[in-house]
This record gives sequence, C-alpha cells and structure tokens, in this order.
Amino acid sequence: MSKKHAVIIFGGKSPEHEISIISARNIYKAIDTHQFQVSLIGISQDGKWFLEQASDHQQEGFVIGKKGKPLFLLPGYTFGQIRLLETGTELADIDVVFPITHGPNGEDGTLQGLLSQLNLPFVGPDVLGSAVAMDKDVCKRLFMQAGIGCAPGVVLHKHEQEAIDYASISNQLGTILFIKPANMGSSIGVSKATD
Repeated sequence: MSKKHAVIIFGGKSPEHEISIISARNIYKAIDTHQFQVSLIGISQDGKWFLEQASDHQQEGFVIGKKGKPLFLLPGYTFGQIRLLETGTELADIDVVFPITHGPNGEDGTLQGLLSQLNLPFVGPDVLGSAVAMDKDVCKRLFMQAGIGCAPGVVLHKHEQEAIDYASISNQLGTILFIKPANMGSSIGVSKATD
C-alpha cells in the first residue's frame, strides 16, 4: 500500500506565527509516518512559502525560510499546484493539507480560500466557517440570532475611543472587564480593564 501525502502548512503573517510553528511540530510528531508521507510548508512572516525539512523544523530556534526551499503556487490546476521556485519541480500529489496557521491570514478563511483555489483538500472548517468563527462580533451576533446563549459584551471601535466611557460600560457588564480583539486568535491581545 502506498503512503498518502499529507502537507502541514504553518507559520504565517500573524502575531501567532511562533505558536503555529509549535502546533505544527506537535501534529508532525503525532502523524503515523508508516501511513503518510509528510511535507512541511512554512509561511514566513512576510508571506513567502518554503518547503522545510522536518529535521530543521523540530529544532528550537527554527526560522521559516532560513534553510527552506522557496515555493510558488499554481491555482486552478488539479496536480502540481505547489512547486519549488528554483527548479519548477512539483511536490508529489497532495492527498490532504493541514492548515495550522493561527490568527489573521490563515485561520480567518483566507488560507482555506487559497487551498480551494488550488483544488487541494484540507481538514477543518471551510472558508465561511473559518471567517465567521474568526470575527468574534459576527460570530456572537449569529449565535444570538440563533438563540444560542452568549456572554454579554460591547463592541468598541478604535476610531470611537474618545467616546468610550468606562462607567457606562461597567454599569452594563460589571467593574472587571476583559478586552479582546474581535479578529485575533484565542489569547493574543486580551487585557483586563478596571478603569
């Protein structure tokens, strides 16, 4: 039986870049390499794609692109969609992609849309599911409209910061408040406010 080809895509142009590298390490270690050939594609913080070696990726201090081989993409094709920049050599036919980028430009539907344009199957939610889940305001509105209980909250916009009044917000929500960016990952940018 021939091995299936799985690709793990990680890194990205997000404040959660380093966390994504760690997540990809954990997934790589968990995959049964008797059943799967695994390729590692790292996206640098400036958005460039590189084919990385597992031996490099598993090392502390790993930096995407430092040793990796640059890649280019061919959307619309049904094979050979990802190739080495220097030689044009295509990656072996890909059976599944694990998109393990965190935060904006990856977890928000953008990478899922690109993978769809590349005709590559991937695990996890589709474009719409990813986009909705990433935007906490939109997600919360949809939950409330569907009758699903949500913690109370207020959406604040940076351009309105002069009009933000702690007293009126704390009257609605309580005196200890937590502020979270609406479109960031799980813990980046969370802060406690008491005034």
